[in-house]
Amino acid sequence: MSEKIIGYILIITGILVIFLSSLNVYDVFTGKKQAISPFKLNGIGFDVGSLLTPQNQALESSKDQTEIVSDELINDPLNLFAHLFLMGFFVTAGAKISDIGTKLVRPINVSLKGAKPTN
Repeated sequence: MSEKIIGYILIITGILVIFLSSLNVYDVFTGKKQAISPFKLNGIGFDVGSLLTPQNQALESSKDQTEIVSDELINDPLNLFAHLFLMGFFVTAGAKISDIGTKLVRPINVSLKGAKPTN
């Protein structure tokens, strides 16, 4: 009987993990929460002053780097993908926990070919 109690606890725990992971992904997509940010890459840019000839470099004293692609445009999709990957891992773990719980709850029925049914 104790395996059934443990089984029900595992089922509830697994469903809770799946629900909380799904809720977290929903909150990230609606903007209520921020995704995890393992990526902190710099934007793509180049120095305009390096394109000038040596005569024109004296006129252009600023060494501004022109940004082609911003760091947010690179990091946000990568961080979102990493967040989805992590939450997918949690959902899979919750499903495995629930699966173990269902295996503990269900009855084990063994039928033998030569056995006579008892009434």
